[in-house]
Amino acid sequence: MRHRLLSAVLLPAALLFAAMSASGQEERFRQKPPAPEPRPEIRLPRFESSTITNGLQVTVVFRDPAPIMSLSLIISAGEQASPDKAPGLASLASGIFGQGTQLRSAAEIEESIERIGGSFSATADRDVILLSFHFLEEYLDQALELVAEMILLPRISDREMKIVQSMISAAMSSQERNPVFAANRLLGGQLFRGHPYEKYAFGRAAMRTWTVRDLQDFW
Repeated sequence: MRHRLLSAVLLPAALLFAAMSASGQEERFRQKPPAPEPRPEIRLPRFESSTITNGLQVTVVFRDPAPIMSLSLIISAGEQASPDKAPGLASLASGIFGQGTQLRSAAEIEESIERIGGSFSATADRDVILLSFHFLEEYLDQALELVAEMILLPRISDREMKIVQSMISAAMSSQERNPVFAANRLLGGQLFRGHPYEKYAFGRAAMRTWTVRDLQDFW
């Protein structure tokens, strides 16, 4: 009986001592946290920049040997450059890429991209239109030729404009179900009221103002 009573008294005391000890260790840890690990060395890839005869600035970034090459073209004509009477025209222009050229149909463009193991996208934001092209490295010449054709010889007609307009409307309809997207567009329209950035928050009503002539002039 005495042994059981002693155990009943000592066990809570031991637990209390352990808790105090752990608390003391935690306090010492807070006062003197461990030293951080050494910072890893940052090794940026080598790059070279030059300006070719037509004024285009070209930057080449070298990566470790990889079978894929990435080509990005930045055009300084985002939504802020859209005409005041036709907001959203930069998004329309970015959608025209890949819709065919004067030499190839949209289907032929798509087949050409797939043939070189590539993927292509074009997007517009407030400041720029960004073209991104990824392809197998042995097809660099064909990729450059294809991009040049899409830029210099686009197929711009009422048919292509309506196709892209329908695509933008469908994408907008889907995104509007996202409260974050809706809130960002509403906030952007309020923050940049009277500023060229306000045109980035264009709605469906703006699409009715688009004309082929305006798109050709923007291009």
